[in-house]
Amino acid sequence: NLGRMPERRVLFTLTVPYETPPAQLDKLPVLVRQAVAAAPDTNFVYCLLRNLGEYALNYEVVYFVSEPTTGLRYVEVMDTVNRGILAAFDREGIRFAYPTRLVLKED
Repeated sequence: NLGRMPERRVLFTLTVPYETPPAQLDKLPVLVRQAVAAAPDTNFVYCLLRNLGEYALNYEVVYFVSEPTTGLRYVEVMDTVNRGILAAFDREGIRFAYPTRLVLKED
């Protein structure tokens, strides 16, 4: 029963292009931590480079939302965190990856 849980976990993946400069990659976990901390009733756990994906670097993010009395409150917190991440990445010039393929044409 979700109503009895003292907190709920949020887990998601962020993907950034392989071309992202190392200095920006170093900032990425800090920016995510700050975005989570800025939202009420959250407890940041980690933001780590989970794997080297087919087309992007895949970061896994985990945090908890405390006292999720209603499903609406839970999603409102997620919205706040997601908007914070978008704004921080925009300020820092960090782009999100999307599936791409490079097709080489033989001459």
